[in-house]
Amino acid sequence: MSSPETADDSGSAKSGQFDQHSAAVLATKTILSAPGVKASEALADLLPFLLTPEPVVEELPALFLPAGTGTDHVDPGAMLEVAVAGKIVYAHVRWLDDLADSLDRPLAPPGAIHRLSEALSREAHARFATALRGSGEAAADFFSSLADLNARYAASLAIDCAFSRRLQLVRLSLEDYVEHAKSRAAPLRTPLDALHVLIGVSQEDKQLGRSCFELTASAMQLYDDTLDVEEDYGDGRLSWVVAETLRHLGDPDEHPGADEFYEAALLAGFIDRNLAAAEELYAEALSLAEGRFPGCVEFLRNEARQTRAMKEDMARIVSSARRTEERRETSVTPPNDGGDRDDKPAL
Repeated sequence: MSSPETADDSGSAKSGQFDQHSAAVLATKTILSAPGVKASEALADLLPFLLTPEPVVEELPALFLPAGTGTDHVDPGAMLEVAVAGKIVYAHVRWLDDLADSLDRPLAPPGAIHRLSEALSREAHARFATALRGSGEAAADFFSSLADLNARYAASLAIDCAFSRRLQLVRLSLEDYVEHAKSRAAPLRTPLDALHVLIGVSQEDKQLGRSCFELTASAMQLYDDTLDVEEDYGDGRLSWVVAETLRHLGDPDEHPGADEFYEAALLAGFIDRNLAAAEELYAEALSLAEGRFPGCVEFLRNEARQTRAMKEDMARIVSSARRTEERRETSVTPPNDGGDRDDKPAL
């Protein structure tokens, strides 16, 4: 999942977040020092995701902490461990997404990919374990939840791969796709879960914070799908817009050109519905956040405004295209049906 920019990052210092460049550097050093990693044939594809900070997404979990809580009393060393582990998890997810989306290019040997994936999981687990040392049952619950999040993500990868191989899906409802988007981003929630353990929050705040985070992640995915619709179509990536537009076009064996596809997605209303769903998800997240998770409120408002603006832009494009089509139809001279012909016989 790519990350729409936010105009306001003023909450960063208040949330006890570490500089993401530092987290990226430490995460990279951690992985490169793991046994066998430097010689891995799969390493080159992973490194860009480790080395490049993505602050909006990587800092997102810390925005969803309950009002009245803070990280001032938490050991800074534990906070840094969570930041580094979170970066490793994020790079792992992005790398696996890229592998799933790139089945038409040569890949590293499967054994190398598996061993590198295991190293990433092991190092993230070790960092989280260090951060949560002494947390007892809460730490055990965290690792149980982490396993569930990874299982959800694995299922989403399987669905993505099936679609990229052009296997027919049962019609994908927008509601089902939202659940798929939540699962696609599921492991990215782990830093929030770890912060819950370190800070100590109620079960209610924990569940609501998780729900708010996942609503936000799925809304960001829908918005991103609109930005990338032509690229996703060309590369065979699954999104609701792509799947529903192809269904609308009759699931042709030979896919139409990019222009024809985009016109269908736009004029048939799928892009509008996709953005409307993202707006609704942001509104639902805001209803949970206001008064409870103040750190994310301004972020959510900005993202909702951005989504609404794009929806309005798309509506103007559709309206303009329809007016152009109407003018074209009315300007065509109807064929002569012979009614005006002189019926007198020729001399």
